[in-house]
Amino acid sequence: MERERRRRTAWVALLLLLLLLVALLLMRSCARREPAPPDAGAGSTAHAPAGEAPRAAGQEAEVLGPATLAVPAKVRAGATFVVKWTGPGNPKDYVTIVSKDAKDADYGSYRETKEGHEVELTAPVVPGACEVRYVTGTSRTVLARTPLDVTAAEATLEAPEGIVLGKPVTIAWTGPDDPGDYVTIVMQGTPDNVYGNYAETKQGSPLDVTAPPTPGEAEVRYVTGKGHRVLARRPLRILPAEVSLTAPDEAVGGTTISVDWTGPDNKGDYVTVVLPGARDADYGNYRDTREGSPMKLLMPVEDGEHELRYVSGQDRRVLGRRTIRLKVPAATLSAPEEVAAGAAFTVEWTGPAYSGDYLTIVPVGAADTAYGSYSDVSAGSPAKLTAPKEAGDAELRYVASQGRKVLARRPIRVTR
Repeated sequence: MERERRRRTAWVALLLLLLLLVALLLMRSCARREPAPPDAGAGSTAHAPAGEAPRAAGQEAEVLGPATLAVPAKVRAGATFVVKWTGPGNPKDYVTIVSKDAKDADYGSYRETKEGHEVELTAPVVPGACEVRYVTGTSRTVLARTPLDVTAAEATLEAPEGIVLGKPVTIAWTGPDDPGDYVTIVMQGTPDNVYGNYAETKQGSPLDVTAPPTPGEAEVRYVTGKGHRVLARRPLRILPAEVSLTAPDEAVGGTTISVDWTGPDNKGDYVTVVLPGARDADYGNYRDTREGSPMKLLMPVEDGEHELRYVSGQDRRVLGRRTIRLKVPAATLSAPEEVAAGAAFTVEWTGPAYSGDYLTIVPVGAADTAYGSYSDVSAGSPAKLTAPKEAGDAELRYVASQGRKVLARRPIRVTR
């Protein structure tokens, strides 16, 4: 019992000690608090200038003295103009142009007053009643304001009524030619802030813009670089191109055929051969139309129906197509039934002998792209090969270099 009583007494003493420590800490915290300013009551800012922001101790007071602004009576939308000002020139003070109804804290094109008493601003691209303001950098107090009429910018466009898809269109224009302004061609109904092929007006007038690759009703537009505002538009009809492909109905895979073609011959256009059903963006062996007509086109070493296509280089759209049937070329192999492991032996062969074709020996079941000992067909027939060092069933192969197509295969036994 005595032992239990002592234990309770110790716990009580420890608890009292902890309470005493907490009380001491609270007293020290209260002692460190800063005294409130003598004028911290409701009337503490009564003598501060209207609109002045609070400032830290030692910070220089913002001067809200008088200011003046001198601007032109009117200026064209998007144009640069000069503002002459007088004012206190506080750090970060600035001159800006905004719409007449903008809030005092709003700003548009601006320059800080530290840049000098004459600064350049850029008028908004949207015409209307605006206001130039002198604004302090700290409290955003407007010290001076003057109206400015922003007049609409004008532009004109001259272009043909129609053009074949993908062809360059020569366009004469007049307009403000502000930095970033451009002339573009888009399909009708395209939002004003979306552009297609374009040329910047800094290139002069006239300039060339490539027509869209899709036939239909389009539009030439003069667009401001700032705000993408359309100042002028003119309709343009995109005409379909006349495309034709003339080639043999059949060909041996791996041979080169002659293809006569007609088409727009725009930059990047090409003729290719693919499997029927391939996507428009897919391509196989091809030649650019810049090579002229007729062109030489290498056929793949494949069998069955294929498709010749005339494809637009601008958007990979197929403008013309023609069917062609391909036949895999024949090849034969003649060699011993068996050969000793690691021994040299000869193979007689026949085949198309395309550049890069070769003979090889591989284990049975190896992928068509695999190869072992090999001989290029340019070495002639018979060819010399070396048997694998391991005994087992193997396969002789005649392989076309294009696509690693196996044209002939023959079993051969490798013995110990």
